Amino acid sequence: MSCAHPLEAEYLYPSDTEVLGIEHRNGDVVVVLALPCPECGHDLRVNSTITTVEETVMGARLEDPQDTYD
Repeated sequence: MSCAHPLEAEYLYPSDTEVLGIEHRNGDVVVVLALPCPECGHDLRVNSTITTVEETVMGARLEDPQDTYD
């Protein structure tokens, strides 16, 4: 089965989305997501290329990243 429905942000929800991976492709950072099609419910694999990076304030701080790789 395939799904040809256009994706609209209005019907996509963070709680329905899972990050499958973060990859490096052709000099770009690509986030790979899994989410259901809002129209038919088929599972979709979505590749999203990072185009901008902005600093933000996180509600829950992550642990010190240096500890992870020591």
